[in-house]
Amino acid sequence: MTLPTRASRTYSAESERTFTLRPRVSLLLAWWWRALHGVGAAGIIGLPVSWLIRCPLLAALVVHGWRRLPEPSPVLIGYPNGTWAAPELGRAALRLTSGSMVATWWLRLVLRDGRGRLPVLLLRDQLYAEEWRALQAFLRRPRDAPTDV
Repeated sequence: MTLPTRASRTYSAESERTFTLRPRVSLLLAWWWRALHGVGAAGIIGLPVSWLIRCPLLAALVVHGWRRLPEPSPVLIGYPNGTWAAPELGRAALRLTSGSMVATWWLRLVLRDGRGRLPVLLLRDQLYAEEWRALQAFLRRPRDAPTDV
C-alpha cells in the first residue's frame, strides 16, 4: 500500500538536479542571543564593584547585543555531485569538509573552496519541515567521491 504524497513547497522533479535552500531568520537563535546577553547583564549587575564601572559595562553589553545580532544564513545550492554554491557570497564549487555535523535541531556545514572555509549554521526553524527532512536525507546519503579537501 502506498500512501499519497503532497506537493512540497520548494521541491519538484528538479530536486534531483539541484537542492536550493533559502533559510529564514532563526527565532531560536535570536532568543538564544537575547538570553545570553541577559545572563551577561545579570553577571555584570552582580559584580562587587561601583556602579560607575557597571554602567559602562552594561551599556557595552546592550550595544553589542543590539548591533551584533547573528547574520542570516546565505542561500545555498547543493548539487547531486556533492558540490555546493553560495551565490550571494560569490562562492561556487564548495565541498563539504570535516567538521560538518548533522543533528536533530541544527546542522553545521563546513564548506571549502579555493578561497577558504565557509562555515554555515542552520537551525531547524529556518527551514520548512519538508526542506529540513530533505536536507537531512541529502546530507546523509552516501557519495562516491571523498568530500574532504
